[in-house]
Amino acid sequence: MTPPPAPADPTAAALHRDAVTLLEVYTAGTWTPTQAEREHAEDVARGHLTGPWLRASVRQSPPGRLADVVALAAAVAETVAQDQAAAAMLAVRRLLDVVAPLS
Repeated sequence: MTPPPAPADPTAAALHRDAVTLLEVYTAGTWTPTQAEREHAEDVARGHLTGPWLRASVRQSPPGRLADVVALAAAVAETVAQDQAAAAMLAVRRLLDVVAPLS
């Protein structure tokens, strides 16, 4: 299956790029999230990726690369049309699903 194209909206495109890049460096082993980041990813992954849910999770997130992606995802979810944000939000969902320990 071919991944969806990067979004045309510049903020959504930046989110897509950042989420895909972080997933790539994670799978390559050059970035390892802290336990706090893994737990945060699990908390975020349990909810719907909506602006309010993501914004609330940002306030509780440990600093780091994952927090930067989640903060940008909150902005995209709140300001970008859903059809233009879909590919970026899917990239975020994939990242969270891989990083979260989901016990």
